[in-house]
Amino acid sequence: MQPAAPKAKDQCVIKLKLVDPAGRLIRDPETRFNFRRQTDNAAFPDPKKLELVEAEIALSLPAFPQQIVYCEIEPTRFRWSNSGFFNIGPGLEHSRTLTIPRDPEKWSAGFTAWNSLGAPFQPLKDLLEKSTAVGLFKNGAPPRVIAGAGFDDLPKDWHLAKACLLNLRHKLSEPDPISQQKPWLSFVDKVLAIGRERMIALAMPELFDVVATIHRDIAEYPAFERTPAENHRGNVPEAFRDRIEKMVSVKTSEDFGNLQLTVSQIRNENRVVLDADIDENGRLLEHIFDVLIRHRLSGGTHPYDIHEILTKDRPNLDLGYRLV
Repeated sequence: MQPAAPKAKDQCVIKLKLVDPAGRLIRDPETRFNFRRQTDNAAFPDPKKLELVEAEIALSLPAFPQQIVYCEIEPTRFRWSNSGFFNIGPGLEHSRTLTIPRDPEKWSAGFTAWNSLGAPFQPLKDLLEKSTAVGLFKNGAPPRVIAGAGFDDLPKDWHLAKACLLNLRHKLSEPDPISQQKPWLSFVDKVLAIGRERMIALAMPELFDVVATIHRDIAEYPAFERTPAENHRGNVPEAFRDRIEKMVSVKTSEDFGNLQLTVSQIRNENRVVLDADIDENGRLLEHIFDVLIRHRLSGGTHPYDIHEILTKDRPNLDLGYRLV
């Protein structure tokens, strides 16, 4: 633990526990702490720079004059954060825990090997064994076998798509609200493409009926909301796009990590096309965590941000990869 600042009458002590979304104290090579006054936003001199070593830190501030301050927290490998306000005064001491997600650009995925994936991953493994030509969504890369050794040997430019697929595996393991037993993933017959935001697949026709029923009777399914299906027309593979007869789309309405399902009926096909993604944006991260997204990332939803959302307060959740 970092040594506590001396508690003297002319000092105010701020104790901070900085934790990752799973609730673990974070480690960071250098984090900058810059205190500012509420009244004029003026910064205190000599910002603190500390290595975080999975321990509470204690910072001391001059207690005079008594005033309201906040702290800008800028780690090297985590998101920029704001402490909220403190009333500093003689002999006062404050403690606060802040949850700070990782900066996805500063981390990579450490994937669990195919043969080490546990029983909850077996439905995905079975599906990938049947999916012998999986493309990289809107990339033009040659289709690949991504089961077995192909799963372990995916090149780096597939890693974000692989992480997204594993995030979706977690959400698609939830049961559909009509049967309340059948996981969404069990409707899927074949994966066509994966990307950093979504999975495109062929699925049983019953999936369209389930999603259409939720869409039609939305008042009976408060965990869902309607979404515009036409926005996803361009995601349907070109070989099917001109034969789309009907499209329907819904997404779960929880506060974060929303699963969105868009299903297309295709003329003269005995299967439907599924576009599955987990909805996220930078403002959502700001709402969930104590962060401000200073630099918006290009390219859409980042699967590592979804990792942070899904693991919030769940340190033992196994997504099939960890951030390293």
